[in-house]
Amino acid sequence: MKMSKLSRSAVPTAKSSRKRNAPRVNPSEYTPHYAYNSAGRGAARTQELYCEGVSLEKIAEAVGTPAYIYSKRSIEDAYRALDRSFGALPHMLCYAMKANSNLSVLRVLANLGSGFDIVSGGELDRLRRIGVPGNRIVFSGVGKTREEIRDALRYKTKESSRSGILPRRNFSEKRSHCYSARPNSSVFSTSASISARLVR
Repeated sequence: MKMSKLSRSAVPTAKSSRKRNAPRVNPSEYTPHYAYNSAGRGAARTQELYCEGVSLEKIAEAVGTPAYIYSKRSIEDAYRALDRSFGALPHMLCYAMKANSNLSVLRVLANLGSGFDIVSGGELDRLRRIGVPGNRIVFSGVGKTREEIRDALRYKTKESSRSGILPRRNFSEKRSHCYSARPNSSVFSTSASISARLVR
């Protein structure tokens, strides 16, 4: 793939989009920290796409294509905005790992204090690799094998002596109620799918 496809000129016009019925998206229009900057001089002057001040074309030259490029600041901004929206209400935001289990993305969220919503033993193992403690993990969904359940109950990291993942709250206690909300990720300016676990 030639990297000229990353330039603004590659973004189709409304007329060509209607013809093909499959317009390309322009990430600088909806994702923070992506922008087009001028490059070159004279007739060779073009508009190159940048992420956090880094040219995507230079990244492609260094690592090849296709390549996935994530904006750390976009993820952090979206997480903090959602976290602030709960104010003083006790809560824990849990990132749904089925959205993206890239270890670098998970580390960014873990460093922010995020919890994690997982559905498999494989996802649990990835969180163990980056040292996420069990009390910040929610194992949800159906169809678990006995071994996956055992692994969850025995879960422990080098950084924490605590065993097991986040236990289900005792709903018989009047003071302990747990609510779960799963906002549509398209509402936020990030590809991250974030769910919130509220505890009152």
